[in-house]
Amino acid sequence: MANRDLVVIGGSLGALEAATTLLAGLPPDLHATLLVVITPARERDAAQFDRSGPLPAAVAVDGEALRPGRVYVAGPDRHLLVGPDDRLRLSAAPQYNRLRPAVDPLLLSAARWGGPRVVGILLSGIFDDGIAGLAAIGMRGGLLAVQDPEDAAYPDLPGTAVRMRPHQVGTAAALAVALPGLLAAPAARPTALDPVLLAQTDMLIRDTSPLKADTGSGQPGAVDCPDCAATATRRRRPRRAPRTSGGSMIVVDEALLRDPVRLAAVDSARRALALLPVALNGVAALAARLAEAPMGVVTLLGDEEEYFVGVHDLPPALSEQGHKPMAYSVCKYMVSANRPVCSGDMSREPDLREHLLATQYGVRAFLGVPLHDDAGQAVGSLTVLDTEARQWSDEQAALLAEIAGLLRPGAPPGPVAAGGMDSASLLESTPEAFLAVNRDGVVVSWNRAAEEMLGYTADEVRGRHLDESVLPDYDGRPISVALTRLFSTSPRRGVSRRVTVRHRNGHRLTAQAALSVVGSADGPMACVFLTDLTGQTAAEEAADRNSSFLAALLESLTVGVIACDNEGRLVVVNRVLREAQGLPPVGKVPTDWPRMVTGTLLHPDGTPISWERTPLMRALHGETVPATDVVVEMPGHRPRTFSTTAQPITGSGGRMLGAVAVGREITTMRRVERFRTCHFAVAEAIAAANEPPVAAPGVLRAVATTLGWPYAELWLIDQSGEHLDSVGRWSAPDFEELVDYTVVKGVGVTGRVWATGQPLWVADLADADWLYAPESRARTELGVRLGIRTVLSVPVRNGNTMLGVLSCYSAVIEPDQDILTVLLDGVAAQFGVFVAMCRATELSRQLERAREDFLALIGHEMRTPLTSIGANAAILGEETAGLDEDSRQMVQSIERNTAALRGIVDTLLDLAGLEAGHIGLTVRDVDLAALVTDAANAAEPTAADNGVRLSTDLPERLGMTGDPARLRQVVDDLLSNAIKYSPDGGDVRVHLRSHGTTAELRVTDTGIGVPSHEINQLFARFYRASNVRHQGVPGSGLGLSRARTIIEMHGGTITITGHEPAGTAAVVRLPLRNERA
Repeated sequence: MANRDLVVIGGSLGALEAATTLLAGLPPDLHATLLVVITPARERDAAQFDRSGPLPAAVAVDGEALRPGRVYVAGPDRHLLVGPDDRLRLSAAPQYNRLRPAVDPLLLSAARWGGPRVVGILLSGIFDDGIAGLAAIGMRGGLLAVQDPEDAAYPDLPGTAVRMRPHQVGTAAALAVALPGLLAAPAARPTALDPVLLAQTDMLIRDTSPLKADTGSGQPGAVDCPDCAATATRRRRPRRAPRTSGGSMIVVDEALLRDPVRLAAVDSARRALALLPVALNGVAALAARLAEAPMGVVTLLGDEEEYFVGVHDLPPALSEQGHKPMAYSVCKYMVSANRPVCSGDMSREPDLREHLLATQYGVRAFLGVPLHDDAGQAVGSLTVLDTEARQWSDEQAALLAEIAGLLRPGAPPGPVAAGGMDSASLLESTPEAFLAVNRDGVVVSWNRAAEEMLGYTADEVRGRHLDESVLPDYDGRPISVALTRLFSTSPRRGVSRRVTVRHRNGHRLTAQAALSVVGSADGPMACVFLTDLTGQTAAEEAADRNSSFLAALLESLTVGVIACDNEGRLVVVNRVLREAQGLPPVGKVPTDWPRMVTGTLLHPDGTPISWERTPLMRALHGETVPATDVVVEMPGHRPRTFSTTAQPITGSGGRMLGAVAVGREITTMRRVERFRTCHFAVAEAIAAANEPPVAAPGVLRAVATTLGWPYAELWLIDQSGEHLDSVGRWSAPDFEELVDYTVVKGVGVTGRVWATGQPLWVADLADADWLYAPESRARTELGVRLGIRTVLSVPVRNGNTMLGVLSCYSAVIEPDQDILTVLLDGVAAQFGVFVAMCRATELSRQLERAREDFLALIGHEMRTPLTSIGANAAILGEETAGLDEDSRQMVQSIERNTAALRGIVDTLLDLAGLEAGHIGLTVRDVDLAALVTDAANAAEPTAADNGVRLSTDLPERLGMTGDPARLRQVVDDLLSNAIKYSPDGGDVRVHLRSHGTTAELRVTDTGIGVPSHEINQLFARFYRASNVRHQGVPGSGLGLSRARTIIEMHGGTITITGHEPAGTAAVVRLPLRNERA
């Protein structure tokens, strides 16, 4: 049996397709309940899941028990409940806005309900809705699964979720395969979240604080990065959100640092790195940029000092001498640990807070990876530093490790020795490998350097053919052919060739061969000097890899990069910026780029940016430009906003080498921010209006100006539901307003939205063939002639009630259909709620007028005949001499019932006057104790007649301010009810006390009581409890209504509760000083 039985799947934009794929891949016998919530919620999604998947799918009904082996689609603001039969149900909260977040509430409630029994899955999305809920499931011991951001249409949501280290990350199809295993997996330990994620999910901190796992101090510190080390050798996966590494204590291994073998490797590395065809300062800059850190450094660690071989933006006082004592080093931590080490905040670490980098240069955080030589010896590190506290990620450590691998220093090539063969002793002493062969390719001479380079001793090779030992490859030809040609030309001066030769252990070496032919007693000999090029070849390959890596990096970045040399000539413009300017993605950098972009680069307020004031040129003049918004507006295209930073590129001594600028597109972010402002503007327009036509102009202006669209219109369905009436239009000052027209249901953009109730997106009005039907052709052609391109129309709703249509028109082709539809749908929902409130307010006014008319009818049309009936009955009662007994009883009944009915009318009119404010209070000082005493005395005869014992517990005096007549009415009504509903022999007790500034009157009885489920209805007009009605006790049901109205006018409260063992208790609390007087 599975350990888990609930799967909650959430997401927003792009999640519908992913959820369809996931559900389609599930086995038909999956025994778990699946809940799917995707914002914005759409009921038709359930039909799609039902068609495409093996499990039945339906929309979850409020309060319906959920069954295993089924898929339920939850709407907005749905929360899990456990019913009385311990079965899961969904409850629906009040729906004020159909777009308010839906994923987090469901996941959070699932965490509270099931904890370890839950599997939470997050799919594609652009907002963080779902992050807090998924974290809560993990903290309660549930399992987490996340769609691979690379598989998601919108990777923002799953990218953030990956930081929680979910138990499964994969494509939607892969998650379907993995889900049965997750359901059957053993119990998981609760997930501990890092402090950054906890800070981002403040809703989780507020609402689920009992669920938090123990994460220790939560402070970032100097840590080993075991996960970083594990991922350092993997290929970088772009768009993957980082994971924060765990921590451990830092280590300094003094014996390792002073190991002679390691120090010798450091000396060799210093020479080898000097020969690399790579600018090590550029490598440090690249590392800093990729890690989003201000400083980067490549260092080698000696026994007493640290040597700076590549620096980027280090303080000059730190790096200008090229070395610093060991006390300034953090490299020693990477070399000692032989793996990545980082600190998120040195000031919080006892071992690091007094480090000289922190105290003298303000360094707060660092991340470093060890630098190794070919033998694997840790000789130094590649480190990035920051002056602000921060968290480092595995991905950043992996990137640094990959760059460090490009710098792996080998043994430096030996010096080239002079040619010539003067004597055997000279050949033996030369550091270059030397060999001599005859015409047949047989080795006749072999020096010690050749032995060291190739591994063969002279005895092993002399007298044998070259092919039997070193097997040289000479331009891809057999050595015999090469020797024949060499001896035929007999060059006296060395001929240089690059060859490969075989080492004794079998691997091949690349070498530079200097060949010449000299005479000897045994005939001409081919003399060969070999220089090992292994290190140089590795350096060339590293340079090639580095160049390819940088080129691929620039082209794969999702940010735009542009760079120039010290004379302002552009040297790099990557794919992103080329596309933004309408250029092919590859090709030479245009020489007239400044002219091309003139007029297309704007400040956010729309003013042009001259080329000299662009961030790149400002950086070339020495300025470091922080994040600045630059708007790119190409003719016929929507404006795009880039957050741009720029900085100068300097060499040693501060020499200006050029400048670089990086731009990250934030068009969607800025548009979303403007829509937040738009929602506030819409709310203000609504708040300032009392009906839709008054609010519409402000709403349309806010929407159209936020979108940057020239025209918008708003329509509402009339009360008959047969017509769509225009309640407002807005057009830009330079835009000709579309002519007024009548919307026909199902015709045109607005008419189709009215008919279907669904949003409608027209990407390009000119290409929308269906709009050129005869009934809509004229308006479509007019829109095209006025420059309209994209049209977006959304329904105005209140819940499921269709109220109208909001249509907006763009002058350019817009690509962001999903985002704009969601945002505009939110505005329409706001306006829909306002329309519904206005209509509800009008209905309330009509009901109030009807109530007043009814009361006037009672007052004027019933009182007069009642008075007449009562008077005549009284006259008849006085003349009873001529009446028999039955007649007298009838007259008395008429007289009695007429008086009762007149009392009801008087009480109802009195109550209505009090509630409407037509009748006020006459407030003065009152002795409440005396007033209650008088009322009790007056009720004593009635109590005695009913066999009820009436007792009081009153102070001698209790002064307050109030209307004595009205307060007496309240006490009389409470005593009357208590006596009336008490059986013979019952007890009625009256208790009065003051508590601070409040007087409390308690009237209890031992009567028939009130059913508990009816207590809250006792104060409604004409309401009488069911047990009273069944026993035939007379009454109008108005006394308690009037009593509550009087008490509330005095600023007090009245409550009715059950009284043990039987009866009721009425409690009145009144302020001693009536502030409402």
